[in-house]
Amino acid sequence: MTDKEKEQRNEWDETFDAIADLVFIQDKDFTITKANKALCDALKVKKEDIVGKKCYEVLHNRGEPWGNCPFKQTKEDGKAHIEEVDDPNIGIPLSVTTSPIFDEKGEVAGSIHIARNISEAKDAEKEIKKKVQDLESFQKVAVGREQDMIKMKKYIKELEEKLGEEK
Repeated sequence: MTDKEKEQRNEWDETFDAIADLVFIQDKDFTITKANKALCDALKVKKEDIVGKKCYEVLHNRGEPWGNCPFKQTKEDGKAHIEEVDDPNIGIPLSVTTSPIFDEKGEVAGSIHIARNISEAKDAEKEIKKKVQDLESFQKVAVGREQDMIKMKKYIKELEEKLGEEK
């Protein structure tokens, strides 16, 4: 390898490791061929401990791909796929995108697998749902009180009319 090639390789590795999302490249057999630093940090492993292993073993602690595996779909139709994954083995909710890598024949040879931590979005979603529930509860109370006020005003008016008739 020439100095120029080494320099380009280092630049690629540094760029790949600078990505905050959990990223790896896998071949068509689900074998991890490259992993970035963020993935290794999230899994608390070294790169050499996961490169060469099946993604479903490393990420999901399973002997086969899970049912909604986006790469299974990518292999079938050659398109990018996105799935939300909340796997207890990983410990954080993720939005996972698999984008196909094609060989010279145009067949899927693997994928780039990008997983983004969506914990903050999920927490915000829960907070919004709670606020909506609070508002719905408040509305029920407010509407109930408004209906009670209407009944009371009607009753007062009826009493006033009766008093007016008695004079």
